Amino acid sequence: MTAVGSPLVTAYDQSLSTPNRLERLRDHSTVSVVSSTDHDEKVSVQWRPSNLGTLKEDPQRQLTVLGIVGLCYFSVCGGPIGSEPIISAGGPLIGLIMLLVFPIILGLPIAYVTAELSTAYPEDGGYTVWVLNAFGPFWGFQTGYWAWISGVIDNALYPGLAVSTFTEVYGDIGSPTAEYFIKAAIAVALTLPNLLGIRIVGNGMVVLSIFVMIPFILLFVWGLVSGHDWSALGEIRRSDIVYDSNGGLVAMTGGVDIDWSTLINTLFWNFNGAVGMSVFGGEVRNPGQTYPRALMVSVLLIALTYLMPLFGAIVFNSPNWTTWDDGSFSSIASAIGGTFLSTWIMVASFASNAGMYIAELFNDSFQIMGMAQNDLAPAFLKARNKRFNTPHNAVYASLVVILVLIKFDFNDIVNMTNALSAFYQILIFAAFIKLRYSHADLKRPYKVPGSIPMLLLGLLIPTALLAYIAVDVFFTLAPAMIVLGVTLVGFAYANYERQQFDDTGLPKENDRAQLVCKHCLAAYTDPARTDEPPVPKVISARSTTFKNHLKACKCYKEALARGNVRPPQVPPRVLSGFTRKHVTSNPSEDASSTTTDKRQRFIRDYFDNVFSDEKHEEFERFLIQFQADNCLPDRFVEKKSTVHLFYISKQGMCWSTS
Repeated sequence: MTAVGSPLVTAYDQSLSTPNRLERLRDHSTVSVVSSTDHDEKVSVQWRPSNLGTLKEDPQRQLTVLGIVGLCYFSVCGGPIGSEPIISAGGPLIGLIMLLVFPIILGLPIAYVTAELSTAYPEDGGYTVWVLNAFGPFWGFQTGYWAWISGVIDNALYPGLAVSTFTEVYGDIGSPTAEYFIKAAIAVALTLPNLLGIRIVGNGMVVLSIFVMIPFILLFVWGLVSGHDWSALGEIRRSDIVYDSNGGLVAMTGGVDIDWSTLINTLFWNFNGAVGMSVFGGEVRNPGQTYPRALMVSVLLIALTYLMPLFGAIVFNSPNWTTWDDGSFSSIASAIGGTFLSTWIMVASFASNAGMYIAELFNDSFQIMGMAQNDLAPAFLKARNKRFNTPHNAVYASLVVILVLIKFDFNDIVNMTNALSAFYQILIFAAFIKLRYSHADLKRPYKVPGSIPMLLLGLLIPTALLAYIAVDVFFTLAPAMIVLGVTLVGFAYANYERQQFDDTGLPKENDRAQLVCKHCLAAYTDPARTDEPPVPKVISARSTTFKNHLKACKCYKEALARGNVRPPQVPPRVLSGFTRKHVTSNPSEDASSTTTDKRQRFIRDYFDNVFSDEKHEEFERFLIQFQADNCLPDRFVEKKSTVHLFYISKQGMCWSTS
C-alpha cells in the first residue's frame, strides 16, 4: 500500500473506501483495482459488475446452483457418518428434536447472512472481505486466519474417519505408524482434484452426493420395515446403563444424563460450513440468484440426510443406540442388511469422507487466496495455476498443515475446529449488522427482510450458541492450549507491523488514523546521525500500508541488519513537534476541487450518449469530489488510465446518479 497522496490505488481501497466516498455510485458496481508497488508499472483496472443485474458473465464464473449445492452438501454434511453421537449423547428423543431445531436456530440464520453478503460482495475471500469492510484489516485477518486454521483442522478428520470406518468392519490396523501413513496417503490423493480445475470439483460433488445418499435411503427404508423397537424413539439417556457380556443393553436407570457438550459440538460440526460457500464468490455465475437458491436447498437436503437414516436406525435399534459412536453406521448397516448393506455403506462412507475433504480443501484454498488478494496473507498464496486456474499454492499450504494434524483424536479435533469456527462466525454476525448501517446503500441483490433491531433479535440465540461452543473447548487441556496458542499467534502477527508505527495525532481521514513510521522518525530526529534522512511520510492505518512501507523503509532495514526490530520509543513531544512542523491535514496540496475546460471536454466526449447536460454536471461534481477525497493531483483527469476508465464505463456500464 502506498502512502497518502500516492496515485496508486489498491483493491482494499476500492472495496472498503471508495463505496463510502461515492455513496450514490456504489449501488451500481463493484470495482477491483489491482496495482503494483512499482511506480513504473501500469494500474490494472477490473470492473466487476456484480450488482448490475444481467450483464455478460465473466467466463471465470463457472459454478451454478447444482455445483454450489454439491459443494455445500459436502462442506457441511457429506452424509450422516459422524452424526451417531447426536443420538447417543442425549437419547433418541433429545437427538431427533435437536436435529429438527438446530437447522432453524443456527443453520438458517447463517444461510441467510451468507446469501445476503455473498451477493453484495461476490468475490473470492467471502466472509474475510465482509469483516474487512466492516471492521478493518485487523479483524479481517483474524476472521480469515481462524477460518483457515479451523478448515484445515477439520480436514484432518476425514482421512481418520475413513480409516475408522474400515477398522469398524475389518479390525484394527495394529501399527500407529502404518495408520498415520495410510491417512497421509489418503490426504495427498484427495488433494489432487483441487489442483485439476474448479468445474471438475463442482460437478464431481453433485455426482458424489447422489452416490452417497442412495445406501442411506435404503438403510432408512430397511430399518422402518424391519424395525421392532419403536418405543426407543421416546428414550432419553440416563446415568446408569448396564450391558450384558455381548454389549447388549440390559437396563438404563437413574436420572437424566445428557452430555450437552458432545451433543452441541457434534450438531455444530455436522451443520457447520454453509458460510464457506462465500469464499469462492468470484467463481459463481449470477450470484444474486444462485446463492439464495443453492443455500436454501442445501439446508433442507442436509437436515433430511441426518434425520432419515438415524430415524431408521433408532427404530431397528441394533446395536443399541447407547453404544453408538462416530463410524457406527457400518455396524448398524451390518445388523440391518448384512454384508451387502454394510459394504455399500462403507464404500459410501469412503466417498463421503472423500467429498467432504475435497470440498473443505476447496473452500480453504479459495478463502486464503482471497485473503492474499486483499493483502491479508502472503502474496504467494494468491497465485493460480495457468492451465487449471486453481490456487495451487494455497492448496499446498493447507495440505502441509493437514499432514501435521491427522494424528489427533476425533473428539479433540471436533472441539478445536468448532471453537475456531464459532470465533469467526460471531464476527460474521457482527459484520452483517455493522454493514447494514455503515453500508446501508450498498446494492444487495438478495436482502434478508427486517430492520436492524429485528435482525439483532433473530441473531441472539445463534450468537449465544456460538459463544457456548467457543467457551466449551477451554474445559479440555490439550485442545484449549492449541486454540489459545493459535489465537495468540494470530493476534501477534496482525499487531506486529502496526507496532512499528505511531499516531501523528492528525485528524483521521476516511475513519483511519494518520501514522508515521517510528524507525523513520527516530532516524530523522537522531542528532548523532551523519546523514540527513528524509522527512518521514504520513500514511493511513492499513495493514497493507504497513507491509509495503516496511518493505521499502531504509531505517527499518537498518534495524533488521542490527538484529533489532523492536519499535523505538518516540517521545510524544517529539512526535507532536514533528507533526506541527512538517505535516498539514491535507498531504496532497495539488488536489483540486474545481472544474476545468479540459475536464469538461473529457467527460462530455466519453459520456455524450449517456448523460443529459444536467447529469453531466452532476457526474463531474462526483468525479471532482472523488479526486479531492483521494488526494489525487490535478492532472488526474488527464491521465490515459482515467481516459481508459471512462471508455470502459461508457461501453459496459449504465450509470445513474438518481
